[in-house]
Amino acid sequence: MSDIMIPISHITNTTADTIGTADAAAADYQEFIFAATETMTDDVENTIPLEPWMFQGTNLAELFTKFQQAVTRMTTNQLLFIESSVHVLSSLSNILLLCTNQHSLLCMDIFSKDNLVELNKEMLVECMDFKQDMCDDVCMKLTRFMNNMDSKLQSKDDVEIDLLVLGRNLSPLQGILLRGIKTA
Repeated sequence: MSDIMIPISHITNTTADTIGTADAAAADYQEFIFAATETMTDDVENTIPLEPWMFQGTNLAELFTKFQQAVTRMTTNQLLFIESSVHVLSSLSNILLLCTNQHSLLCMDIFSKDNLVELNKEMLVECMDFKQDMCDDVCMKLTRFMNNMDSKLQSKDDVEIDLLVLGRNLSPLQGILLRGIKTA
């Protein structure tokens, strides 16, 4: 067998190495940013009107489009942090994120706080089964676990174990609730 030589391409760590000069790289980079921003802004500004979603006499679909447009204009001039701007950024993926009392100022300006609160309540009623109930015995055990941990009578690890044991005999929904408490 003969040896086969495979050419190894030049590996670069900078855009300037690829293009030739730092000035050319910066210019091309700026054109790319401008082109991407312009395209994104055009896409959002020229969206096809959504089917109306009426809630208490307000077309939420229209307000959501306005919200997306405002977010798009805002993001062309500034960067946003993912954690603190998750509500705003999710709108760019066509998601209206509702969390009780956690609406961005921009969202409240466009939708109004009252609309957001009422919509959140309506959606919770629609997707939650409020008839689910835990018996008093389970609630008393939960209270005792939390009090023991707060007063340092039990370690957090011991309380987590107690919660897991308690959750083993509950319905799936109640078990999920206990796992959420354990995680917190």
